Amino acid sequence: MAESSGNISEPGALRASASTEFPIGDTYESTSSEDLRKDPKYRRYLNAVDKILLSFDTISEWADVIGFLTRLAKTLQAHSSHSAIPQKLVIAKRLAQCLNPALPAGVHQKTLDVYGLIFEATGTTQLAEDLPLWSCGLFPFLQNSPTTVKPQVLALYEKYYLPLGLRLKPSLKALILALLPSLEEENNEYFDRVMGILDGLVRSVGQGYFYHCIWLSLISVPHLRLAAVNYLLRRMPKVSSAEDVAVVLGNDTSLLARALSAVLEDRVLLVQRGALELLLVHFPLKYGLFHGPDLVLLLGASAGVVLRKDMSLNRRLYAWLLGSADSKLLADDCRFPLTSALRAMFYTPSADFSEISKPYKIMISLMDKTEIGQPLLRDLFPIIFHSLKKQMESSTHQTELLQTATMFLDMVDPLLIWTQLYRIVRKASLESMDKVEGYELFDFALSTFKWSDDETQRVHLPFLFKTMTNRLTTLPSLPETLANLPLYLKLIGKLEFLIGDDVLSHSWSLRDFGGASMEELPPTDAAGDGNGGLSSAAKRTGVEQTKRDMVVEIDEFYEMADNASGALDPFRQQNILVGRNILQSGFSDLLAFVARLITDGIFHDHQVEKPANEALDRTVVNAPVSSYHGRRRITSVFGQVTTIIQSLAAHLDPLDREAQLRRMSQGDVQQHCTEEGVPLPSVSEGTGTMWLVPLMNAAHMVNDFPVLNAALSCLLSLLTSKLYPIPEPPQFNHFVCAVMQKLWMFLGPEEVRYHSRAVELIWALCSVSSSYIMENVMAQQLTSGTSSERLGRFEKFGIFWRLSEEAASHASMLFSRPLFIMLDALRSKDPLIRRGGETWFRSYVKSYIRILDPLLAILLHRDIRRISKNVRVSGEDVALFYYTAPFNQAQVDYAYQTLLGILSFGDRLFLRSIWMATVKLPDLVNACRWMEEDYNIPSNHFTYAELLITLSLRYLQSEPLPHASTSEINLIESIQARAAEFLLIVLSRSDYANYQLVSVVQGIVIRKLLYCIFACKLDVQPRMLQVLHGIAGLLSSQRVVHEVGTVPVSTKADVPVSAAMDSMLAAEMRTESQEHTESSETKPNSNATFPRLRTIGSSPILVRTLLDALSIRTNRPVLQHYMDFILSSLPHLRNSFRRILLPIIQCLCDELRKYQDGMRKYMSYSFERLQSNGIDPGDEQLSMQAYPELDALVLLYGLEKLIAFCLAEGGLDSTGAKGGPPGAGGTSFKFFTGYVASVFGSDERGLEAETAQQRMTEVVLNLLPSILRNLQELYGLFDVCSTEGQSMESRNQLDQSNAQESMGMSFTFLRDRLRFRIRKVLEATYKLHSADTIESLIEVWLAENGGHVDKEEKALKRTAIAMMEVIHGSTPRSIVTTVLDILKERGVILQGTSQRDRIKKASLKARTLPDISLVLFLEKYCALWAPAETLKETWPYVAAYVKEASAQASAYKHLFLPILRLLNVYFEKFATLPQFEDKRILREAEDLYQKVCDYCILIAGRSFDQGSWRKSVQAADTDTANADQVGIGIGGRGDATAVLPLPEIDHMVKRLSKVSDESLVQEVVVFFGSSLVPSLRRFLLDQDRILSILSNMVYYIVAPLFRNKQSVKALLNPILELVCAMTTLPAAHRAWRREAWDAFLDPKFFEMGIVASRKWRVIVQAMVSSDKEKIADLIGRISAVPSATLFMSKDQETTIRAYAVRRLSFVIFSGTMDQYVPQLPGIQEKLVDIFKVKSDVMHIEAYLCLRVLLCRISTHHLANFWPTVLTELIRVFEMYLRGDEARSAESTAAFLAACKFLDLLLVLQIEEFQWHQWIFITETLEVLQDANNAAVRPVAFVDKLYTKWSGQLNDSSMWTQPSIDSYPLEGLRPVSDDLATSLHHQVRRRPLLTARSISDKRELLPFFQSASRYIYETTYSLAKPDIELVENMLEAEFLFVDDAAIPGFDSTPRTSLTLTESGGAGSPGAFGGREAGADVSGGVIDLNSPNHPAVKENENRT
Repeated sequence: MAESSGNISEPGALRASASTEFPIGDTYESTSSEDLRKDPKYRRYLNAVDKILLSFDTISEWADVIGFLTRLAKTLQAHSSHSAIPQKLVIAKRLAQCLNPALPAGVHQKTLDVYGLIFEATGTTQLAEDLPLWSCGLFPFLQNSPTTVKPQVLALYEKYYLPLGLRLKPSLKALILALLPSLEEENNEYFDRVMGILDGLVRSVGQGYFYHCIWLSLISVPHLRLAAVNYLLRRMPKVSSAEDVAVVLGNDTSLLARALSAVLEDRVLLVQRGALELLLVHFPLKYGLFHGPDLVLLLGASAGVVLRKDMSLNRRLYAWLLGSADSKLLADDCRFPLTSALRAMFYTPSADFSEISKPYKIMISLMDKTEIGQPLLRDLFPIIFHSLKKQMESSTHQTELLQTATMFLDMVDPLLIWTQLYRIVRKASLESMDKVEGYELFDFALSTFKWSDDETQRVHLPFLFKTMTNRLTTLPSLPETLANLPLYLKLIGKLEFLIGDDVLSHSWSLRDFGGASMEELPPTDAAGDGNGGLSSAAKRTGVEQTKRDMVVEIDEFYEMADNASGALDPFRQQNILVGRNILQSGFSDLLAFVARLITDGIFHDHQVEKPANEALDRTVVNAPVSSYHGRRRITSVFGQVTTIIQSLAAHLDPLDREAQLRRMSQGDVQQHCTEEGVPLPSVSEGTGTMWLVPLMNAAHMVNDFPVLNAALSCLLSLLTSKLYPIPEPPQFNHFVCAVMQKLWMFLGPEEVRYHSRAVELIWALCSVSSSYIMENVMAQQLTSGTSSERLGRFEKFGIFWRLSEEAASHASMLFSRPLFIMLDALRSKDPLIRRGGETWFRSYVKSYIRILDPLLAILLHRDIRRISKNVRVSGEDVALFYYTAPFNQAQVDYAYQTLLGILSFGDRLFLRSIWMATVKLPDLVNACRWMEEDYNIPSNHFTYAELLITLSLRYLQSEPLPHASTSEINLIESIQARAAEFLLIVLSRSDYANYQLVSVVQGIVIRKLLYCIFACKLDVQPRMLQVLHGIAGLLSSQRVVHEVGTVPVSTKADVPVSAAMDSMLAAEMRTESQEHTESSETKPNSNATFPRLRTIGSSPILVRTLLDALSIRTNRPVLQHYMDFILSSLPHLRNSFRRILLPIIQCLCDELRKYQDGMRKYMSYSFERLQSNGIDPGDEQLSMQAYPELDALVLLYGLEKLIAFCLAEGGLDSTGAKGGPPGAGGTSFKFFTGYVASVFGSDERGLEAETAQQRMTEVVLNLLPSILRNLQELYGLFDVCSTEGQSMESRNQLDQSNAQESMGMSFTFLRDRLRFRIRKVLEATYKLHSADTIESLIEVWLAENGGHVDKEEKALKRTAIAMMEVIHGSTPRSIVTTVLDILKERGVILQGTSQRDRIKKASLKARTLPDISLVLFLEKYCALWAPAETLKETWPYVAAYVKEASAQASAYKHLFLPILRLLNVYFEKFATLPQFEDKRILREAEDLYQKVCDYCILIAGRSFDQGSWRKSVQAADTDTANADQVGIGIGGRGDATAVLPLPEIDHMVKRLSKVSDESLVQEVVVFFGSSLVPSLRRFLLDQDRILSILSNMVYYIVAPLFRNKQSVKALLNPILELVCAMTTLPAAHRAWRREAWDAFLDPKFFEMGIVASRKWRVIVQAMVSSDKEKIADLIGRISAVPSATLFMSKDQETTIRAYAVRRLSFVIFSGTMDQYVPQLPGIQEKLVDIFKVKSDVMHIEAYLCLRVLLCRISTHHLANFWPTVLTELIRVFEMYLRGDEARSAESTAAFLAACKFLDLLLVLQIEEFQWHQWIFITETLEVLQDANNAAVRPVAFVDKLYTKWSGQLNDSSMWTQPSIDSYPLEGLRPVSDDLATSLHHQVRRRPLLTARSISDKRELLPFFQSASRYIYETTYSLAKPDIELVENMLEAEFLFVDDAAIPGFDSTPRTSLTLTESGGAGSPGAFGGREAGADVSGGVIDLNSPNHPAVKENENRT
């Protein structure tokens, strides 16, 4: 820092020039002025001059100006003996005005003559002292002077200015600026003369100081840069060494660098060309004139020149950078600083996309020059990607930035790109966390850009792949690199993903690289013929490559590529293969790494089991078990690498037989080949199979499923490769058996997340081995162990069966042995085993038909042969069959026993399935040809039921031969008994029948009975009698049976159980409803057959038993049995609602809550484990907390039926809710324990005749919101699962295994089933009570969002809406109409004449929601989720409701704002539809909209009748007030379950119903301003309606606020926002303009805050733009004061005029740039008049107006202002120098205003002010240093004032070094944000004066002390003005109350203008009162204070 800034702090050669010593004098008047006034001659001289000056005010044309100048010249000539010019300040002002470019040349010549006379009279000494006065007019004149006048001006400079010598130094910069305009054109006639004058100035002040001023001029005045460059190109001396710099430039190279940088960044092409020419000729880089940050800054600016895309600029730039046009090498002295400059650009933070994209565009252009672009790219490549990565994370221009970066990379040679990426990868390290940034950068590059070109695909991606895989084989140790391996493998996976299949299948020769086009190069080998064959080309090539390490060659390749071109020739001479050949080598590395990872990682960090075969245990080592985190990382790495291997195995050879072939061809291996030339090595020998045994061990020895899954999946993909198949390894069957046992272990219920994948792996094993092995393992598992152990294994098989039915249709035949074991369990005597079989049958069997296939194969076995005989018994022929050969009778008996077991549990669902499914298997059809002959059943088309019935008849008719043994007879009788029992069940319970077959069965059974009677076969007769009884029942008229003929019922062979349940249940509900109706009419005592069920509710212990059965966890396996019992008993429990049904509902809800909590924990646990890559922390208890899914379905099914029973008028008789299987669904909740007590404890509704069913319905309806609230929680429980499941389906997620993917699928499957059952619950309630259901869901939606629904759509939760939409029949239209019906019904209830009428009309459900909530929901629903067509359809309903509300305005006044919001939504949606065809409807809609608007306007205007604005919950709703505070006891359990109602709903209701009147008014006004008014033009076509609405708003809302002096401040901003919205409507100006104008003219208008001010700016701009007369009126009010009273003091008149000026300033400030240029003459006239008046108050406002003009008017329009402004400023400063100022607060405030104006001039760096800036501040560094000399007196006014007031003439602290802002660059460091921040941080030039008022003039001392230094520093640092801060400060200057914090701004109120226009003291007005702290006095903030914004910025930059 010190080194870089030393050039400025040390003057160098500048000290050789002696400083000018000025005589001491504080004013422009001579120290002997009093003596001169006593001289009579001088007095006459003074009087004459005064008389002439007074005549200037009477001038009306330019000829009078010449007369004025002539008289003045004569007077001066007549008194030429006096060197003191009287009234020289006024004379200087008038002469400057006479040099106006608009006047004729004659006037200018005469004026210049007067200047000459004055200069001649004053002499050199006095001229040097008065130079600021006379130069004000002369300096700006030359550039605009006529050609004929220019010689006269130049003559004045030559004759009078040049002789001043060193005394010109303070004004030298301004004088140079005055002369430079003549140098813009080299061929003009005055060019040489001006050059001569400048040369004279160089001789006068010295080269160093002169060029110092030139550099400052280049920075300050852009439009004169071309002229300055022209001069420098001609006169700049040659600089070739540091000594030359010291002589010519005074070592001030830092300022030079900044000046040249500013010129290079100029927008004019000629200026940039001249700057480059100057650099090329005078500042070659080889001389080393610039160093460090200066050189970086200069090179950065020069690099930006290429963006102009001009060849002349680029040619000069390249020549300068390279040293010459012929140079081919970029020197390091230039390369490194240029790299630093570009690096800083890449890291520059900016919100402007042009700045962000600038370095990329520069690099694109520089790439055209290879000598420059390529070296820079090599150095900048990591920086480019790193900066791009950071900007993509934080910038808002990601898309545009990515497009620019992509365009840049497209311009770069791929070889160069991948060479740099290779360097990045090679430099990164896996062993250190600090060195992995390169991998992250490489990851970003791969992920962000597309790498599809052939060179990248065939060469670079394989090279990088091989390089990275090779590093895996050389890792020192796994623990050191384990933390970074996931990222490393992720990169390898991405490389593999990017490589195309063509590259994986072919190889190319590298010798052709860089020659012919890659697209035209044919591959040198093929992938093979699918059988592992290799082409002959593969055998002939690659011999040279095997002799050297491939990785070394790749490294040498990129090292040579990084050098000069032509270095790749050695590689082109070799026959090296790229493409698949490289990838094959990398694939082998991955396989080797897998083996090592298993040996050193998996078996180190996981518990392993002893292998099933010792031959597989060659890689197992005994090592301690590592930590949980180590196991997690190892598993993650293992999963990643196996995923990559699986992807590559389809294309590459796992045994690398091509490499073996090459070794054999070299004589390394002696082995015979096949005919195709492919060696066939054994899979158990050689290095090619080093991966096989480790993978097999990992698959069956590690007790971690992710490891097993990854290992087995990888192994199977390698073994089943289609291109390169591998023979089956030895001991493979043992391995399959061991793996099958391991997979079986992961089918347990606690491992639900692995079920799907485990089953997939089992079937995958079947594809590579015999299924008998897996079947045998399953059978052993199901039959071994204790009953408890077998029970768990049953569930595992059930899981396998359920998932296999979806994956494989032949599962029942392949796994028949385990299937029969499960079917045997149905009849087991062991209750545990039987229960397990039942559970499996109910839960996991999806298709009954598939179970029948192996059983029918037994019953139709070909060994069973019969002969038919007719036996005559008692006169009747009985057809019998006799077995002719022995067969396996026990097997047939087993088959029937199994069928009965199925029937005992499948019941009617099984019967329905067999009746509907047609036999299609050819083997079965062929075996049943006898059916048509014996039983008249077509043998080519029959159902399974018909086949089983005829088979049963066949076996029933079959008898043993007489010589049969006793055991055979017993078995045959058993078969007959079971066949009869089967017939009984089929015929008595089925809803389907073939009546022809039934008739056959009846005849056969009767005859068989007859035969049995006579044959004494007693055991079979009861069964056959039951068959007959069943047939009788089937034929009775009380059963509805669907007849089945020979035509099939359904073509579906497999009907899912769950779907069959639901469809059957629906049919059953309809059937039993009809049946109940008929039986209740014809058989009133039909229930007598069930006496126990009629009295079942009287059992006192029943409820406890049922609740225990439902709630105890260990009783879950029989849950559905209890549910069936409960549901079938519901008709008998109608009168036991409170005692039994309500506690059961309570219990079901509690269990669902437990299920929800457990599942949430289990899901969280599972996904945490997924994120940890499958490592199980051992929390088995947590895994068991999740309920089985079937239990949740059963609970929901029961809850559905109970609710339906309670809500239906006829109970289950009308809903059909009998016991049946579940389909899906579930939730949990906190609710209702106490509400029932209040209902049954007292009869509050006074309905004495209310039935038990009505009370039951009422209770459930009031509990419905709480029930649905909990259903909503469960409905949204699995949303995160759905998201995860979808994300894992992407192939880009390379680090996710198949097991993790299946977990998301499992949860998704469960979610769908639960949501289906929830939908059933909703549909049941909706069908019975649709309105109450919708209202309850609305209540749930409000609770779901916490009552805060005024959010964006993304922030709103909509689970309840989704539940509402999923209901069948609940469409958006029905939802809207239902809510409207509820609202209308409430209105009807309130209209009743008596309490009884209201009760009759009221619904059973208590009203817990106010009307406002319903309308609010309707608004949100229609706005966010209802389509526009729905709103169009429901408009008539809305219109009817709005009409009803309008007709009863007093009752609905609390709803008008919500209704208006709703109408706004409707009109918004209507705007997207075609226009209404019915004009009447459109007119009606507009009428309603206008009417509701008017009511809301009345509310906001407080014109409604007094009373509560918000309507509280009606009295009719009070019966629910305590619904959440009461509890009930559950049966005899002795405790009460604590539950809660809907949380937040009560609070939300209070918030919506108890809002104050002011809040409602504010809400209405805010809505008007934000939504309604901006949309009126789109909603209403009639302009008269719009004007009417706006007029009412103004009359009732806006005007009262503007008129009322005590209005509520809270309404100010909303109402102003409303008026701002009105300004956007063109035709609405006449509605609001008058009131706004009157408010603008209010005396207390400016008593407001920043927020209100910014709204008023919009209003004022619209008001003045629409009425051009307003601005003229304001200008006229400045001079003409309207007399409101007879007597008005002068102070009051002045205050009124001051307010008029301020209003004019505010109007200008509110306008756009240059909007009021036409009014400038009038404004200038008024300001001149103000400065003529000696009124400090007026001067304050005039300076404020001038500051506004500087910000709103282009400075070239203000040329006529400068003489007056400068003269006034000089006058003020001169007055304070003399000490003649008035001692008053107003005078001090006026001086502060003048200083603020000067401060703004300096900050804005106005070019026109640069000629005069030296008058007020010291501009150059040398003069600042000369102040250390006590003999030197300052020339600038601010320095003079500080010297005089501080009294510290020798205080060197005043002239301290420029602060760190001048030297932002410290030193070059490596790539970091610090360099970018320091180099390109935009320093802002900010005002120094921030105080609102001062009490003493000496408070300005900090400003006088720091102004010169601060302006020089900011000029040096190329700072731009902070326009935003300037405007904020200006806006705050207008106001008396400041409610917004402006950085660095003192909010102290002004001390001026404290009187109102009426003469009273300032007080809070209509626009807001004074805020706290408004009276705190403030002062000027010192620049050295840490609180100043500029100082803060400097500190930040340091």
